[in-house]
Amino acid sequence: MGIGHSWGTRILTRFAVERAAQARAVSTSDGPTSLATGLTAMAPFSESALQSMKITRAQGEQVRTIWKLLQEDEATWSSNSQHQFVDSDHDIQFERPDVVIKAVLSVVDTVRTSRHN
Repeated sequence: MGIGHSWGTRILTRFAVERAAQARAVSTSDGPTSLATGLTAMAPFSESALQSMKITRAQGEQVRTIWKLLQEDEATWSSNSQHQFVDSDHDIQFERPDVVIKAVLSVVDTVRTSRHN
């Protein structure tokens, strides 16, 4: 049984279509894209999350693989980007505040450095 028409698959398909439209808009804009920093939650889905999406653990892994590919693609939209996959659920700011603080400080440092060049 493939991912089929599960709720999770429909959401990811819609998300992928929206991302493709955003990518076209970015690629046709003038000049370099702005600084982008991304943190992507990549912890395996909990049993309750799998049940709410009506998918199996194997399908959940397929969804995570697709999600990771989409996030890797989005990171290429900016010529000045940083991206990190985090072993966390969706609420990275609560589960891994150290990672969020480090990412924010990195952006601040990058902006400050670019102003002096």
